[in-house]
Amino acid sequence: MASPVNINPVPPDVHGDVWDLQDQWIKAHGIDSRVAEHALRVGFISAAVDGRPTLRAQDLGPACAFAKYQMRVRTFLAPNPGENPDARCAIKIRAWLLANAPKGEWVRKRDLDRGISSFRLGPGVFNRCLSNLAVNGEIETRERGNVLRLITTSQGEQK
Repeated sequence: MASPVNINPVPPDVHGDVWDLQDQWIKAHGIDSRVAEHALRVGFISAAVDGRPTLRAQDLGPACAFAKYQMRVRTFLAPNPGENPDARCAIKIRAWLLANAPKGEWVRKRDLDRGISSFRLGPGVFNRCLSNLAVNGEIETRERGNVLRLITTSQGEQK
């Protein structure tokens, strides 16, 4: 069995270009600001253990990969919607629209209904959820509610 390695981490200075890079991650890669902060902490700790006097943006390639990985993991480990049928239906509606019409394309209500198998959630839940999502400004309907779309921001993200 190998003996433990003695390390003496020294906190590095943080160059200003690190903060610009963090902003790029958030804008260009869609990385959540909290995840970007965690990735910078990982980069800072790595620089301290390596004994680097200054942490620069060019040193943060592995930290960016870590941030992207964390964003993927968070999609799989999203919070459980619980036992509320309306919440489960709303989450299914948002997920289906993001997967099938992510840029706000118009879709038929019938296709969405079949896509999420709304019959499993009980009578009235699907229509009630659509009404609530429309009132909250998350979806838009037209043609007497027979077509709808996800309302997105100018960057194509869900509102």
